[in-house]
Amino acid sequence: MNGDRLGNVRLRTGRAILFLFLVVWHQANAAEPLEEVSEHVYPLDPDGSVSLQAMDGSVLLYGNERPEVSIKTIKKAYSQDRFKDININVKNTPKEVAIETSITPRKKGLGLIDRSGTVDYVVIVPQSSRISKIELVNGELLIAGVRGGSVTAHLVNGLMTVYDCFENADLATVNGRVELVYNWWEDKKFSLKISNSQGQIRTRFPPDASVRVMARTITGGIVNALAGQSNPSEPVRSLDFTTTANPATSCELNSTNGNIRVEKTY
Repeated sequence: MNGDRLGNVRLRTGRAILFLFLVVWHQANAAEPLEEVSEHVYPLDPDGSVSLQAMDGSVLLYGNERPEVSIKTIKKAYSQDRFKDININVKNTPKEVAIETSITPRKKGLGLIDRSGTVDYVVIVPQSSRISKIELVNGELLIAGVRGGSVTAHLVNGLMTVYDCFENADLATVNGRVELVYNWWEDKKFSLKISNSQGQIRTRFPPDASVRVMARTITGGIVNALAGQSNPSEPVRSLDFTTTANPATSCELNSTNGNIRVEKTY
């Protein structure tokens, strides 16, 4: 009997400890995150260079006609230590603005490592500036309304969307989706290169777009709704066509494991 009573006591104690742990864990995860919002404006020549390196969060980049870079950041974390570890550094001259997100490393210990925390960016740049590098590890990347310069962007995990960008673009993702959308067309000479390892690539061009499209995929399929492609019996792995004679714009799409869709903007 004493053994049974001792076992019951141990069982109840174990359940109580587990319940207490779950309550503490739930409260910690349900806590409101710490948040800091900041805004800064830096002068930049219309043909200057902009670069941005980010970790987790979102990057929304827009072009406009002002000779300056406007940067709004929203930093969030669930603990004070983690909040202090996330740093936003900006280096600027009239020719270049470089934005970098860094995390101060901590010594390894026996406790759990806090990896929470994000930084969301809203960046407005001169529309003719050169976007020399945008790098985002996890999150959402949007680029809209840049023209006349060039843009290079790399996303590891998440969604990349590019709207109405009439300039040379080199875009790459590892795991995720790429959306390239044109709501209208300007007949200019520029090249678009999009590559994706795991995920879908989708492009949308207006009916009057003058462009050469070259698409390749290894294990996925290609759907060409822009040229009215019929449903083939076998998956299409490669595609090369023009919408008009001698187009000035070229669009190259490459996917390792994923589908490619070339669609029409209605």
